[in-house]
Amino acid sequence: MRGRILTPLAALAVVALPLSSQKPTRPAPAPAPAPAAIDIPTARKAVVTIQALDANGQLMASGTGFFITGGFVVTAAHVLKDAAGCRIELSDGQQQRCSVAAADSAKDVAMLTVSGSPPYSLRWGSSESMKDGDEVTVISNPLGQLPGTVSRGIISASRVVSGTKLLQISAAISHGSSGAPVLNPRGQVIGIVRSTIEAGQSLNFATATDAVRNLNNDQVAVAEGQTLLTPKNLITAAGSTGARGSPAGASTSRTSGSESHSIDVGQTQQGSLTRNDVLLDSDTTYAQAWTIQGRASQTITIDLESDAFDAYLFLRGPGVAGGRDFQDDDSGGNCNARLTATFPQSGEYEIVVNTAGQHYMTGAFTLSVTSGSKPKSLAACHRSNQ
Repeated sequence: MRGRILTPLAALAVVALPLSSQKPTRPAPAPAPAPAAIDIPTARKAVVTIQALDANGQLMASGTGFFITGGFVVTAAHVLKDAAGCRIELSDGQQQRCSVAAADSAKDVAMLTVSGSPPYSLRWGSSESMKDGDEVTVISNPLGQLPGTVSRGIISASRVVSGTKLLQISAAISHGSSGAPVLNPRGQVIGIVRSTIEAGQSLNFATATDAVRNLNNDQVAVAEGQTLLTPKNLITAAGSTGARGSPAGASTSRTSGSESHSIDVGQTQQGSLTRNDVLLDSDTTYAQAWTIQGRASQTITIDLESDAFDAYLFLRGPGVAGGRDFQDDDSGGNCNARLTATFPQSGEYEIVVNTAGQHYMTGAFTLSVTSGSKPKSLAACHRSNQ
């Protein structure tokens, strides 16, 4: 009974108000415009598969990455753990070699560089502006075989673990999704997929982006990036008692082959990798050494070009401790190698002509050495045999 009486009484109370006390009716404020929906087909173009390669150039693990404004490819650092090299596969199936520009293992983020222009780049968003309950979208390449997989969810919670802010998200995550972008409703990257707790349900975590978006400007991260990939070890076959093709791999001070080769600064030489050259135990590729006289503090650029194989260069000699400063894969563009280096000391050095993980590959090449430095080429490596 009380429910039936309340409604009329309330109506009477409204009617009884004097006209002078009634305020003119104002139109309801217009609702805030909804954020533009994410253009999924376009965003997918920025998402790539990250392939971690072993010393033999074979696939050992895969994850997801994405092009970001500035030309970098961003992924989770653990995707490349213990890898000797890396490769990305674009949404159209093309593959390119990559190198590490910067990395922060504690935050589990790595920035990679590739040659050429990206098909599309995502933009950074503000992870700090996101609140628990906000909607997010993840685009990933799970298992390395299902590119462009889209999942949606919310930010379940924001947590700080070991000084790093993590976003706990409910969007579905599968193996191979590490490094995938977490997007806000405007299609901006606010997180990088990091891990999942398989014992639970929808317990997935992403590194918040505000603390890592300028990783390439962090000198500590740049230094760590140079050590993230295990450099290709140069193991020589001199002194081997085994047949060519199955060397014993004894290390010596010089990479020995069937003939000696030399080159001077300012020269261009034609050569050919053959089955008579040294076969490296580390990845069953042939290597050919060219001697050059170096002067302390002298900077040179070495170019190795070949239509027969994906070129790879080493520089060995006095004061060279190895590492990525003295090796190069695709900086010459179009699968050619370009290495700019400064001789630490005066003396005889070796330029080692090699291939990028292509087993038993041989063929003609052009080797040139010029004084000074040259920029990296932006021409991408697109060969059917890569």
